[in-house]
Amino acid sequence: MNYGISILFRAIPLAMAIFCFGYGAFIYGYGDDGSRVVAGPVVFSLGMICIALFCTAATIIRQIIHT
Repeated sequence: MNYGISILFRAIPLAMAIFCFGYGAFIYGYGDDGSRVVAGPVVFSLGMICIALFCTAATIIRQIIHT
């Protein structure tokens, strides 16, 4: 695995986390249904899962490319 691909594999979970945080906040803040109280935090929590995926991927990738 080269350095460019390792950056890409670490950037994808971060981009998805930013999307999930923003979309979860949007659902929670601008939703007009009562279910927004559940849906907003659930989507926001998906962003936290993406951060955990980033940490795992970063650790494994650093071991593969020996940095």
